Amino acid sequence: MVCSLASQHAAGTGLAGGERVADLTLNPGEVRDPGRTLQRAMVLGVVVVTLVYILISGVFLYLIPLERVSSNETFVAQAGSVLFGPAGGVAFAVIVVLCVLGSLAAFTMSAPRVYYAMAKDGLFLDAVGRVHPRFGTPAAAIAVQGAIGALLVWVSSFQQIIAYFIFVAVVFLGMTVAGLFILRRGRRGDATAILTPGYPITPLAFLILVTLLLIAVAAHSPRETTLGILVVLAGVPAYALFRRRTPQIQEHKLIEAD
Repeated sequence: MVCSLASQHAAGTGLAGGERVADLTLNPGEVRDPGRTLQRAMVLGVVVVTLVYILISGVFLYLIPLERVSSNETFVAQAGSVLFGPAGGVAFAVIVVLCVLGSLAAFTMSAPRVYYAMAKDGLFLDAVGRVHPRFGTPAAAIAVQGAIGALLVWVSSFQQIIAYFIFVAVVFLGMTVAGLFILRRGRRGDATAILTPGYPITPLAFLILVTLLLIAVAAHSPRETTLGILVVLAGVPAYALFRRRTPQIQEHKLIEAD
């Protein structure tokens, strides 16, 4: 049980770090020379996150073997207590909270821009596509993201949120990587295309690992996995509904431009 919880927590934490690196691709319009800058930032980000995660995990497992882990949520605080006593546990817990706040800050910058772009394309509520008159930020989209996050925290536990998030997120990551095989065929000779190192071995290896992770998460948390799938499927009729009115919105924009 402890090993299962620890492995799930490791997957969730590692995935969250990788997701924050991937979020760089959501802001290409705000980056100079995105073709080169984003590529370097993502490679460097993945390398740094991986090394830091392995190093910290190794230290914590050395301090507290898995059989002595009493709580998956307070694992870091337990390590702090071993090193510096009760005060160390509190200090390490505070550090974790600060790290989570940093991750939330990055997510707050990136995720609402997806809702904003959807609204601009006529695939979401028009109000979400408005920007703040003073700060020029997608304030309505940020409010939507905050409301969704607050609702999840209110109705679910930490483990349920992780299980719900991992399966759906990994499915879309796998679909994204699988799309490389389609893009590779369709954009041969394109000077703007960024080639994948080690293709096709690297994406195939990633997809194999993704499949194994999905099986493990589904077996450990079938209820949360099912809920995650249902939420995604609920978006299909919503997409069809908004898609139906998109031509009308585009026509209205053309009339306004004239």
